[in-house]
Amino acid sequence: MTPMPALQKQSLAKAARSDRSPVRILEESDTQAALNYLSTRPISTVIMAGWIHERGIVSEANRGTFYGYFDGDGRLDGVALIGRATMFETQNERALQEFAELAENCETVTMVMGEKEKMEVMVRHLVRSNRKPRLLYHDLLYEFNGTNSLDHGIEGLRAATRENLEQVVAAHAQMVLAETGVNPLDKDADGFRERCGQRIDRNKVWVLIRNGELIFKADVVAETAAAFYLEGIWVNPAERSKGYGTSCFGELSANLLAKKKSLCAFVDNSDERAKRFYTRSGARCHGLFAKIYL
Repeated sequence: MTPMPALQKQSLAKAARSDRSPVRILEESDTQAALNYLSTRPISTVIMAGWIHERGIVSEANRGTFYGYFDGDGRLDGVALIGRATMFETQNERALQEFAELAENCETVTMVMGEKEKMEVMVRHLVRSNRKPRLLYHDLLYEFNGTNSLDHGIEGLRAATRENLEQVVAAHAQMVLAETGVNPLDKDADGFRERCGQRIDRNKVWVLIRNGELIFKADVVAETAAAFYLEGIWVNPAERSKGYGTSCFGELSANLLAKKKSLCAFVDNSDERAKRFYTRSGARCHGLFAKIYL
């Protein structure tokens, strides 16, 4: 039998690769490859990487499915979580299009978040499927590290316990209602309360209680080997403009930065006061992100 020419072999191999879909559901065996890919931009991808670390790449707790985009040589070139809270990481235009199509066809998507310029592709696909965004936010992603100067020293800030559950639930529900226009206690009270409780059980919720009242709350939503990601930062409306937010954030930051290199959080781009605080504190901005609710 005449040997197949090398060029023909290469052509057949290329054709075989092109027949395969470049996107597939990621499995447990893909965990390290996904984490390695996300680690190239550890702050921008802290949520997805943190959830994979804590929950696993395949988990009902993710409330969605992780997908990977693979180039013609089988290398991972994009990761996305498609589900209730959809987010993605890729520098590949085709991968972005593929992820947008997945989001377009996923009925459980209620929120999509990503860098502003890339979100324009997502929005076009969602509008095409008659799933128009009802709310749009622009947030800046800030990073603090050990070199930042933050006021701290307030006493009493601690990890929440189950005894604080109802106060935490009420405060967090207030925040969700303000941002999304939907009260989670009306939509899924038991599920919402249980998720808050699970976060408390994992020592992810920090609180300041004074005279039985919740003054301050913040949630560590995700963490990786490099960073913590904070969300749900709340100050009791009756106690605002008294310095609690600044002092508690500084104290929490000092605690967390003693354990990891960085912590990060989003700030509403229209919140000039918060932006000035972060800038004065020496936080580094990692860009403008867009978040849409469907």
